[in-house]
Amino acid sequence: MSSLLITLCQSICRVGAVGAVISLALLFLLGLGEILARGLFGFSLSFHQEYAGYLTALALIWGSGYALQNGSHVRLSLVDELVSSKTQNKLTNLANIIGVIISLMLTIALVQWSITSFEDGEVSFFAAATPLWIPQSLMAFGPLTLAAAFYLRFTTKTGTVTTGEGL
Repeated sequence: MSSLLITLCQSICRVGAVGAVISLALLFLLGLGEILARGLFGFSLSFHQEYAGYLTALALIWGSGYALQNGSHVRLSLVDELVSSKTQNKLTNLANIIGVIISLMLTIALVQWSITSFEDGEVSFFAAATPLWIPQSLMAFGPLTLAAAFYLRFTTKTGTVTTGEGL
């Protein structure tokens, strides 16, 4: 069971990373399309600003789990310098457990928010009037990737599982 959960968490982190890369690629294409539309044809894509915001947020939040798992995140080491390595390990484990809990709570809240937006028929105030449940549903996957990464860090730190190089 533990091995299956670890494999699932690693897969969630990978899917998040791929989603982040796709979001960045689409963001580039959208920006290029806006530049070409303005420069060559003299008009602006009415949906550019709205979707650029969604894609930026998706890239950041979907990639967060993979970044955490691979050590690409921002880490404050001030506390590490002030306490023993045994205390560091305990604090790291506590932080990982809290990270899993908060990330899962955020995932649940975002799913509930997107369901409410769907039921109420809410749309964005931009020209495209995008149904808000669509970007909100996609955003809900981001904290799940973070929860998976925190779980993997916890199992690695406590010696429950041995992992190889990165994911």
